[in-house]
Amino acid sequence: MVNQAGNNQWGRKESLLECVRLKYPRKDKIKHLKKEFNLSIGETKLREIEYCLEIPTVRKPRLSKEVIKKTAFDFIKKDITKGTGPHALKSMPQDEHILIARDDLHLLMKDLAPEGFDLSLQMGDISIPIYAYRDKWSGFIIKLVAVPDSRSAAPLGHLYLDLIAECGGVPLQLTTDKGPERGIQQSIQDALRRLFAPDIDPEVFATAMAIMSVHNTVIESLWRWLQIKMGHTLKETILQGKTSHIFQPQCVYHSDLFYWIFIPLIQEALDSFRTYWNHHRVRTRAYKHMPSGHVPADAINMPEKYDPNALNCLIKVPEHIQHRTRRLIEEEVGARDTFFRWFSDDFKVIAETAFSSVGRPSTTLENAWEIFSIMSDAIKVILE
Repeated sequence: MVNQAGNNQWGRKESLLECVRLKYPRKDKIKHLKKEFNLSIGETKLREIEYCLEIPTVRKPRLSKEVIKKTAFDFIKKDITKGTGPHALKSMPQDEHILIARDDLHLLMKDLAPEGFDLSLQMGDISIPIYAYRDKWSGFIIKLVAVPDSRSAAPLGHLYLDLIAECGGVPLQLTTDKGPERGIQQSIQDALRRLFAPDIDPEVFATAMAIMSVHNTVIESLWRWLQIKMGHTLKETILQGKTSHIFQPQCVYHSDLFYWIFIPLIQEALDSFRTYWNHHRVRTRAYKHMPSGHVPADAINMPEKYDPNALNCLIKVPEHIQHRTRRLIEEEVGARDTFFRWFSDDFKVIAETAFSSVGRPSTTLENAWEIFSIMSDAIKVILE
């Protein structure tokens, strides 16, 4: 029997749950336990450990059929356009340790949508640009965010500094589209890489590159998948306000109210997609020099598993240098917060007051326009 009181049991459980998120088959789970805990076991012992630690599997999901069915139903219900296939719908709940058998999911999809399941988000003057950073070798999405302005150098310079702070350094090379937004980002990248990796010859490995967007396949392919998996659903949700005549562009506060309600919900959806993408298994492609048939989160954390010669090319940048760089950028273009405001501080106070007056209801993409309508009436009263 496995000793559940052992000092390593909690760590093993967390490690095995991470294996669930990474979609590891049994042989990879065994290798993972060997690496993390120097534990040499076979499949029989693994099954015993998983049973004792209550690790979910497809055969033993550790949840009732009713809970699993409701979870699947909620994910399918959110897919307004029925554009998400069974593979993605099976993968998304798995990120939360909820495993659904493929056959069960097919039956649910057939019951709920018998007709079948077939980036900037925009509605009139309303625009929600989306910007992303992605690791080329692993395919891992490092950052995926909605921003008020993705075409100007200043906000994206600050966004790149956010990325550096989150990663703790800069990459070997930064590749961007050939647009005006690249200027400050590439200047930061060039200066910091030259300073902290002086032995890397820029003539051999350029610090930064700008290419036409159609050739920037690392990001362009991501937009295609984002559109397929969630873009259509988000767009349809947003346009419901227009088709239902709830959103009135001539109303002086409707644009601000839209951003106040929808930006957190859209960012939550982007975060969910990023988690799904980083933990889904990429299709195997023959003759590809970089990994294929892999899970991006696994490849970026354990590159040697896919290539014994793989290196972590992150170039560390001390925090005090990051702060100093931020101050220099702020002196040149302005404070970070000024570029990431979707509405004024005055409107924020009004919206919070209105939200409190209607009971601070729980807001989701499914009921967002209903909340919008209720709050619009409340704001009208406040402004009268």
